[in-house]
Formats: sequence, structure tokens, C-alpha cells
Amino acid sequence: MDLFQSCLDLLMASKDTLTAALCWLLFYLVNYPDWQQSLHQEIMKVCGASGYPSYSERSRLPHVQAFISEVLRHASVVCVPPQHMLKVGATTLQGYDIPANAQVCANLWAVHHDESLWLNPHRFSPDRWLTPQGEYTECSTLIPFSIGQRLCVGSQLAEMVIFLFLTTLVQDFTFKPPEGVHDLPLDSTYRLARSPLPFDLIVECRKSN
Repeated sequence: MDLFQSCLDLLMASKDTLTAALCWLLFYLVNYPDWQQSLHQEIMKVCGASGYPSYSERSRLPHVQAFISEVLRHASVVCVPPQHMLKVGATTLQGYDIPANAQVCANLWAVHHDESLWLNPHRFSPDRWLTPQGEYTECSTLIPFSIGQRLCVGSQLAEMVIFLFLTTLVQDFTFKPPEGVHDLPLDSTYRLARSPLPFDLIVECRKSN
């Protein structure tokens, strides 16, 4: 029963956040067609038209990794994760006094848009994750699933789903804005997760497939 409940909690907790993340992927694909084409070319080079990428091949797809990382940073799907209560007595953190039994929560949006940590943080730029040689580089200040003991238990599952969703769709389809629309507005709504407002897009099957 405990295992069943744990699995149910994992699936229910990821429903809103994963849906929002996948919507943001489509949003940025539509708004940045040059990057969409770059991802497609990389996937085709590594996997061809018939084979599909596996999660174990992500190291061979640096542009895909860079695009996903920038979406997670720029969109910050979970801006403020659930609150936690201080288990010990009053303490001090970086000069701030935290009283006993205080409710504490992290502001992941602030971390992902901090000008002291990122160059032009409000600009969507997957290039920031690539070296001059085109290799993907990780950054410890990207924490879309929180950090430390409060790291989301479903983070690995989410990373796999996002990677497979993106690569599979970009390999077979092209995503475009509706006729006469040039840029989808960067508007959002927030419940458990930050999601783009509903938007229309055109999906075309790639002729090569």
C-alpha cells in the first residue's frame, strides 16, 4: 500500500509540472525556428530518419541539452517550490535570522534570473550552455527541481520525459505559429506550475519522414 501511494503521489505531483514544461518546449520551438532547425539537424545527424534518440545518447546531442536547460531556466516552471518548516531552533543563514518553526521556501525564479549569476538572464539564449567548440556545459545554478535534500523525487523521470518528448517530436514534425502571427507572447499563468497561456500552433509532418 505504501509503494502504491508513493507511486500515485509521484504521478499526481508531476502531472501539472510536466505538462507545463512540455508546453513551454513547444512555445520556445515556435518562437525560435532557427533553434528548432538546429535541433532537427543535430538529431538527424546522430540518429537518422528511422532511429529515435535514447536518453543514453543525450551526450551526443549538445544543442538539445542546451535548449532544454535554457527552457527550464528561462521559463522556471516551478518558481516557488512547496514550503518547508524549520526542524531545529532559530538559526542564521547568510546574515538573516530565521526563527524557530518558520515556514521556508526557495525562490527558484530569482536564482534563474539573477544578473550576478547569468549574463542577460531575461534573454532566451541556449548558446549560453555551449562552449566555443559546441560542447554542452552544466551549471550548478540551474536548479529547476530544487536542490539538496529537497530535490524533487521525480527529477530523473522528468528529465527523461522532457528529453524524449522533445527529440521525438522535433525529429518528425515542424512547429509553426498560425498564419500572420510572428511571436507568441511570453504570458503565463501560475498554479502549482508556471504555464504559458493557451496558444495555437501549426504542426507539419516533415517530408523526409
